[in-house]
Amino acid sequence: MLFRSPDLIAGKPARLTAEGDQVVLSPGVTVPPIVIGGNSDAAARRAAEFGDEWFILAGPDDVPAFQAKAAGQAARFARPAPSITTSVMVALDGDPSVPDPDTLLGQLTDPDGMFGIPPAQAAGAVLTGPPALISHLTRLADAGVHRTIIQIAAGDWPRQAALAAEARSQLT
Repeated sequence: MLFRSPDLIAGKPARLTAEGDQVVLSPGVTVPPIVIGGNSDAAARRAAEFGDEWFILAGPDDVPAFQAKAAGQAARFARPAPSITTSVMVALDGDPSVPDPDTLLGQLTDPDGMFGIPPAQAAGAVLTGPPALISHLTRLADAGVHRTIIQIAAGDWPRQAALAAEARSQLT
């Protein structure tokens, strides 16, 4: 079994090979949070065994089921359940460079483009209004999500970031 823990980064002895060879990094450093991604049962197990956070693609209504899965897996390893991280895509109104809805849908579904989202999922994948973003972030927080990553799907990135920050500032 190869090295599978943050011990090396932390300056603790870490087994690197099946033969038991160990090394120690000196000086050790603070280990950043380990985020494991994926919606599968295997990802839940890995997040519970090795991670601090579990990155899932899910809406607010689906979060409780993922939390239950994370807690169940964490109990197997006598660890605290990993916190939940998710994401949301935005192309917020108030930015004149955001393309019209049909163009945006084409960009999202282009298999050779940045996203390649299946057409059936792309239609509802992007939030366009700051009120919708505020509502979505609030619902995610109420569902127990620890962190939400905002992905900018289109438009002027600095303007989109400013609009997202403005929406976030309105959260209570």
